[in-house]
Amino acid sequence: MLSGQNTVIPPHSAPGLSGLAGRYDVFIVDQWGVLHDGENPYPGAADCLRALKEAGKKVVVLTNSGRRARINTEVLAELGFERGLYDTLHSSGEAAWRALRDREDPVVRGLGRRCLLLARRNNSAILEGLDLVVTDDPGAADFVFNTGVDPATTPWDKYLEWLAPAADRGLPMVCANPDVTSPLGPRMVFGAGALADWYGARGCPVVRFGKPDAAMFETCLKLVETEERERVLVVGDSLDHDIRGAMNAGFDSAFVAGGIHADTLRIQFGEMPSRDAVTRMAAAFAVQPVHVLPNFVW
Repeated sequence: MLSGQNTVIPPHSAPGLSGLAGRYDVFIVDQWGVLHDGENPYPGAADCLRALKEAGKKVVVLTNSGRRARINTEVLAELGFERGLYDTLHSSGEAAWRALRDREDPVVRGLGRRCLLLARRNNSAILEGLDLVVTDDPGAADFVFNTGVDPATTPWDKYLEWLAPAADRGLPMVCANPDVTSPLGPRMVFGAGALADWYGARGCPVVRFGKPDAAMFETCLKLVETEERERVLVVGDSLDHDIRGAMNAGFDSAFVAGGIHADTLRIQFGEMPSRDAVTRMAAAFAVQPVHVLPNFVW
C-alpha cells in the first residue's frame, strides 16, 4: 500500500476509454456511479460498453450490490443495458448468497439459520435456496443479514432503532453490500456499508462481502476464463472500493472521477478534474489509480 505522501497520479488521463482500450483485453466495470446513478443511465455508458464488445473485449460488470447477479442483470436491462453489452455480472450479494448456501467459509459456517433481514424492496431472491428463517425478533435471531437499505423510504434513525437490540446482544452481521454511500439520482445517500460500520463500532462482529476484497476480482477472471492479469483493467468510481480493490488484486485501474467523488472534486458530468485535485484525493485514500477518466464514455 502506498503512503499518502508518495501517491502521485501518473499522466495517464483520457477523455474517454477509446484511448486505453487497446492496452487491455478484459474490463471489470463498476455499476452504480459508472453505468448509472440508480435511476437513470449515464450518457454514453451503453455506447461505451457496445464499443468494447465490438472491439472484441471481455466485459464483466462487478457491483457492490446486495442483490444476486441475475437480479442485477434485470435491473441493468430496465435501465437500457441489454445483456449483450457485457459478458457476465458478479455482485457482492451473489458472493454472500453463495457463502451462506455452501457454509464452507469459516466466517459464516457457525452463524445459525435465523436472521434479521435488511433488504431493499423486491429482494426476496437473496433468500432463495438458502436454509434461513427470517425473524423480526432480535431476541430470536442468530445473525443480521444486511443486504441493502432504502434511504428513500426509511431514514437513518429508523435503521439504528431497529438494529440497536441486535447490537446490544452482540449478534454478528453479514453485510452483502459494503458501500457506505451510493448515488440515487442527483444526490448521494447512505448505503448498507454505513450501517455495517455503525454496527461494528458498537463492538459487534461484521463480515463484509464485496469490493475491495480481491476475491471479488478473482471471481471475475474465472467467469471469463482468463489468466492474463496484465491485460485486465478495472474501471470504477470509488477510490476506496474499486481502485483499492484493483490494487489488492494486482490489476490496473481507471478512476471514473464523475461518480461518487464528483462533488468533492467539484466537477460536472464530462469534466476532467485537475491532476492536483485527484492526487490529493488519492493520497487521502492511500491508493494509486493508473488512469483517470471523467466518466465512462468511449
